Amino acid sequence: MVGGVGSETIKSSNISSATSQNQIDSFADEQKEIHKIQFQIIDEHDQKPLQELLYEIYSKDSGELLVKGYTDKDGLTAIYESELTPESVELITLDVSRTLDPI
Repeated sequence: MVGGVGSETIKSSNISSATSQNQIDSFADEQKEIHKIQFQIIDEHDQKPLQELLYEIYSKDSGELLVKGYTDKDGLTAIYESELTPESVELITLDVSRTLDPI
């Protein structure tokens, strides 16, 4: 979390795309597998989802910003479809309810 005090637990899920075996066989060399990545952010103290929390998801390899948004009522980020796996991205949360301390 940036700019605030608190702690949260971040869970991720990788929702596999449904693909027939024929499609896999015919396109195995041409296409990479697409992953659907979604995170849930939970407060470690009371185990409740953190709603309307600003987040950004970056590629760990390139540092590129992939997506940003706010968590929903269940603490979930939007589903992000990519060739990247959940392990190859980094989720950063931003607490904009408080101002940052001067450097």
